[in-house]
Amino acid sequence: MNNYTLQKKLENTMGFSDKEAKIYLILLTAGELTASEIAQKASIKRTTVYNIIPKLLRDGLIQKTIDNKKTLYFIQNTRDLHTRLEEKTDSIAKLIPHLESVHELKRIHTKITHHEGIGGVHQLYQTMMNELLPGDSIRTVIGVHYLENIVAVDTLQKYIDQRIEKNITNKMIATRSPVSEKLKATAQNNLREIKLVDPHEWDFGVDMKIYANKVSFLSYREDFFGLTIESNEICRLQKIMFENIWKILN
Repeated sequence: MNNYTLQKKLENTMGFSDKEAKIYLILLTAGELTASEIAQKASIKRTTVYNIIPKLLRDGLIQKTIDNKKTLYFIQNTRDLHTRLEEKTDSIAKLIPHLESVHELKRIHTKITHHEGIGGVHQLYQTMMNELLPGDSIRTVIGVHYLENIVAVDTLQKYIDQRIEKNITNKMIATRSPVSEKLKATAQNNLREIKLVDPHEWDFGVDMKIYANKVSFLSYREDFFGLTIESNEICRLQKIMFENIWKILN
């Protein structure tokens, strides 16, 4: 399937505008690019690119990183399309193999990915579920007393169900609240270990997840600003710190 056909598929199936589809496909084929580079390669005015990029970021379809003081945009995983139009899963599933055939993900050893808005929350969780393998584990530190007022319960349950289906365990340190008490009561049936801490002593509005070779943070107090650090050594350090804190908690 050529790029023109893929562009029309994105427009008709996903509801992309023609310029959104062009930008998406340019990033698929070219990897990390600045906004100016995207504009040049897509033959779109730079001001138009700057207007479209925030929407693609909010929808979790593209991500950004900072390299040498330059903002670069890239696609983490084409399967993030599922989070945008879940009701069209069958159509998306047919489209994704063609997108993946033109996409060579350029991985580097250390990368910082930014997440913005509610779309960033979905993108972070879905990417994590896509990347983890059956039998893997997640270490989580979470301010549940903030989370429960912001993210819908059914949204959280969706990712819990995916995690259980893949046999991925979750080891949690959570602030005490009605939601975290419920998480503890259902821990055994949900592949979860959890220790609760006093929300007054542990007054944080940030969710930290340690998994694979990544550490992800989401700040609920800062309008869902988040980032993921991909680094073997930083991840190793966070795992050591987590396990030592876990040992001293009741």
